[in-house]
Amino acid sequence: MVSGDTRTPNEIAKVELVWSQYYSMAGTATSVIENTKMMEPVSSFFRKHLQMYKKLITQAKTDLPPIDKKEFDMDFLARITQIIFLSAGLLETIDPIGMDPARLARYVLSLFSEE
Repeated sequence: MVSGDTRTPNEIAKVELVWSQYYSMAGTATSVIENTKMMEPVSSFFRKHLQMYKKLITQAKTDLPPIDKKEFDMDFLARITQIIFLSAGLLETIDPIGMDPARLARYVLSLFSEE
């Protein structure tokens, strides 16, 4: 634990699990996409999607009504979490933006707070 870190051992364990999944996916992506001729168009494809999602998020922040988090069951939430964590390593390998896995874990876990 870093000095000043206020996370509980349970929170630290969750972040470490995410890190291991993140780097596992990144390693898989690296070994699968070793062909440099394929990397450039794939990277470009994902970068275009990133830009599209930026626009979508900007619109959603002003145009969507609030949702009731209780409408989503645990299987749905677990699948969404799995998709985010497993795909993050793949996307960061193909089109890196310097995402910090610990920060990603904190953000995703914050989505499930009982505000």
